[in-house]
Amino acid sequence: MPRLSIGVLGSCRVVLDDRVVSGAPSSLFRLASFVALSGQKLAASRQRLGSVLWPDVDHSKAAANLRQALSRSRHFQDSHGFVFLESNFSAVFIDNHSQVAFDLLSLLELLASPSPQAAVDLCSVYTGELLADLPDSGSEFEEWLAQQREILRNRCADRLSAAISPNSALSEEARVICAQKAIELDACNEEAYCCLMTHAAMHGNRSRFEALYESCQRQLMRELGVRPSSNTQRVFADLVARFEAPPTLPIQINRSGDLGPVFATHPPKS
Repeated sequence: MPRLSIGVLGSCRVVLDDRVVSGAPSSLFRLASFVALSGQKLAASRQRLGSVLWPDVDHSKAAANLRQALSRSRHFQDSHGFVFLESNFSAVFIDNHSQVAFDLLSLLELLASPSPQAAVDLCSVYTGELLADLPDSGSEFEEWLAQQREILRNRCADRLSAAISPNSALSEEARVICAQKAIELDACNEEAYCCLMTHAAMHGNRSRFEALYESCQRQLMRELGVRPSSNTQRVFADLVARFEAPPTLPIQINRSGDLGPVFATHPPKS
């Protein structure tokens, strides 16, 4: 594990030797996030940063504000012996040779990775929305931030949906992790509920999959004013039917809720 890490997903934090370091300037988190997401090759022009962070002042004042913000960030980095965010006369950039772990860059790498395991790993990296606990900044930056939050959330949700599909190469346990995270991001994700219901049924936990279905119903009605889809209703009905089947008949459930090669010689416990 790297000695120092910077986090901007969920709570903004700098962690040194497993301890949160106090006094990190908010400008460090804002600048690093903008450079990582909207810069070119981890660099953004000073002019662009000034106009986004201080859109309501003239160019010279915005440039002065940026110099002060960079000075605070540099002082903090120097005080704790690390190099991460740097600048020159025209640009601000992230040192790509730095040994500092940055959760936002880690997330972007996972989203770009074709590895099935990347979906599981992003569940622990995406701990909340970008810059979630910082106060509002200028209107243009907040507009940019809202767009980036939605983009990241949707990209994560799409990756997780692919991970929990019946054709996924992941193990059942890994798919469950992804399904739980998918519901955190979208409480109305019926595919994730079906994955968790089927997993509960495969482990003989009828009360669990019934509770999941009830939760799915409530969320859909509360958020969208609709009932579960016909597919979700079918998955639930099939699971109930298999639990109520005579003990001499096989309980056949695969991870998508269809017929599959899972058998029980005794009826599951309620």
